[in-house]
Amino acid sequence: LVAVAISFYGCNLPFIERRVFSVSIFEVGYLVDYFSLSISFIVLLISSIVALYSLSYFKNDKKQHRFWFWFNMFVSSMLFLVLSNNLISTFIGWEAIGACSWALSSYWYDSTKSSTNKIFSTLGAQSIYSGLKALFYTSISDVFLLAFIAIVYFLTYKNGTPTLEYTSLQYALNLSHEKTIVTMMLALFLIFGIVGKAAQLPLS
Repeated sequence: LVAVAISFYGCNLPFIERRVFSVSIFEVGYLVDYFSLSISFIVLLISSIVALYSLSYFKNDKKQHRFWFWFNMFVSSMLFLVLSNNLISTFIGWEAIGACSWALSSYWYDSTKSSTNKIFSTLGAQSIYSGLKALFYTSISDVFLLAFIAIVYFLTYKNGTPTLEYTSLQYALNLSHEKTIVTMMLALFLIFGIVGKAAQLPLS
């Protein structure tokens, strides 16, 4: 609630940035500011609602421990992504979310119950298909995000300050001096990556 209030009033909370692991441009770290705290609050709020519903939904499921493992991994990956301080960390969290989406979509893979979808004979077959479909579409989005990261690094390298850290990109990435086509490519790659990972049309 404090994070939302800070975001609402536009206060600039002093940010905390730490590098946990770093090798050249490949690093893992976190950045805490009013914006990341606000998004983290939203992630935890929605996750809490889903968890409360799942307590009842999986009450009689003997294999529910598998669901809770992947559910908690999904939430952790989302928080890792939101709090990451650079594009490399963001991509790691991005990939972890894709893996968790595949596992959760395939949760009923061993079910022998009849499927409501006439295409599939059992719920297990439908679940496996859903998981592979999720994995395929999120992999497409990964290509776009990797292209986005590669272009960003190339542009900062060209400007003499190669970096992928968010706190440095606003100075190192001077898009006002770049051609319009480059700026449009960056925007499109980022949009397509987000659309694919969020399973929005037409990648749903």
